[in-house]
Amino acid sequence: MRKATVEITHVAYGDESSYNIGPYGAVALVSMPVAVASDFSSEVAALLAESSVSELRWMKLKSARDRHAALKVLAAFCARAERGEVRADVLVWDFNDGRHAIRGRDDHENLGRLYYHLSMAVLRDRWPRGGVWGVYPDEFGKMRWQELAEILRHQGFKLGLGSGRIADASLNGFHVVEIAPVVSATEPLVQVADLFAGIAVYSRTSYDRFEAWQRENGQLGLFEVGEPIMLTSRDRERCVVLDQLKRHADARKWGVSLGSTRGLESRDPARGRANFWFYVPQHDMDKAPVKAR
Repeated sequence: MRKATVEITHVAYGDESSYNIGPYGAVALVSMPVAVASDFSSEVAALLAESSVSELRWMKLKSARDRHAALKVLAAFCARAERGEVRADVLVWDFNDGRHAIRGRDDHENLGRLYYHLSMAVLRDRWPRGGVWGVYPDEFGKMRWQELAEILRHQGFKLGLGSGRIADASLNGFHVVEIAPVVSATEPLVQVADLFAGIAVYSRTSYDRFEAWQRENGQLGLFEVGEPIMLTSRDRERCVVLDQLKRHADARKWGVSLGSTRGLESRDPARGRANFWFYVPQHDMDKAPVKAR
């Protein structure tokens, strides 16, 4: 972690999934007090090494080895979340809604705006006011951090830029010391954010496959409407992880829906420590940005 002129009290690690290919996209932030971060990062790294997984990425999750690693990381996250040490917040959007189904949509800038909405909700509303934050997204993600700086400026932040950092940004009870992209392969907590973003998108795009997996495993009746769904080995591994996440959330009464919403969605974002926020356009003028002509 880089040195800052103001002592950091909280950190957030971020990653995105399917930001430009639809039908759903997501961005995730895994946040915690800075005192927790080093220990949690080391714990995740040890769990991955134990499973012989060099980097946990949802897009690469296709084997029993990957699935075992993901389940261990989820269990570790949920244990810490139950103690109030960490939380995960995921913003999911539908490319076919009134905001996104427009000609010339600028997916890079749109990602920045959605990252901003999520960051404001997490940094301002999900932790005690007065926090001093460091935000560390995946270096190889598609976010244009200069554009995020411009969005923050428009919202009243005072910013200083330099060597990949956005410094001294404060507004509405919290202070952002820096936003510094990091390498996912060497930062396990970015991999945790990737896991949450990926599983959120999969729960939306592949809910029919999840139901087929449930039937296959005796969790639903065998009656199926329409053509049978053929599951791949990748689907089966991923469905186990999705099912286990839902079980963790239910056991802790976090209020995460899945079947009724055909995708992970939280009923009350403040209630649980794993929050899945399905973005709904706020009004007719709420449109994604378009590319300059």
